[in-house]
Amino acid sequence: MNEQDIQGQNLLNQIKTAKSWQNKYRFLMLLGRLNKDQFSPEWLDPVNIVAGCESQVWLVKQNNQYYATSEARIVSGLLYIILNRLNKLSTLEQKNFDLNACLSEYSLQNHISESRTNGLQALLNQVQSLS
Repeated sequence: MNEQDIQGQNLLNQIKTAKSWQNKYRFLMLLGRLNKDQFSPEWLDPVNIVAGCESQVWLVKQNNQYYATSEARIVSGLLYIILNRLNKLSTLEQKNFDLNACLSEYSLQNHISESRTNGLQALLNQVQSLS
């Protein structure tokens, strides 16, 4: 594990154990910054934009790993959570990925707006089409 992976795991654990939404939000923002650092600027190409997202989201697949980022740091943090899980799954498991279960694991499902959830689902649909 490199330093960014360790930092990401620490933030994921902090989100899981945070008692207030404000703390979860703060950790999501930090995770979003970390996620943006892992996304190559050359991938910010219009061809990589995910349709159906309120904030611009870019998705790429490199060496059987998915990378995504957003101009919105909170969305970028959510993308980190989802892709951290997705990148560990088989292609079949990726096709059956349960977004609500993933968000529930971090107690985020009640704090994410419907439009954000729809955007995250659009990302998942694109991942599944690339699998």
